[in-house]
Amino acid sequence: MSVEEFRNITAARGEAAGFAPYDHGSRPLAVGISNGCAPGDLMFAAVGSNSGPAPQLASGWQRLPELKLSSYRLTVAFRRAARHDDCSLTGTSTAQWETALVSLR
Repeated sequence: MSVEEFRNITAARGEAAGFAPYDHGSRPLAVGISNGCAPGDLMFAAVGSNSGPAPQLASGWQRLPELKLSSYRLTVAFRRAARHDDCSLTGTSTAQWETALVSLR
């Protein structure tokens, strides 16, 4: 993503959050912005996890460098929405996780 792609970003359009406890197995990671978004909106997600590997995110998400401290990690990723109903983060995790998702116009 180049600097040019950030020039028209003006305001937050929506946000969402979610979490799941640790249960020793793979579980879905899913959170979505209820009021939707517009094609071209820029979405950022931050997933904090503990006691396991980094979460697996659905295709299309571009990861930024991961922060790790002991068993805690912060996975940050972004992508552009392709459709009005395309404002969600999905994937799987074998760790306890909590996430925040924001859509910017």
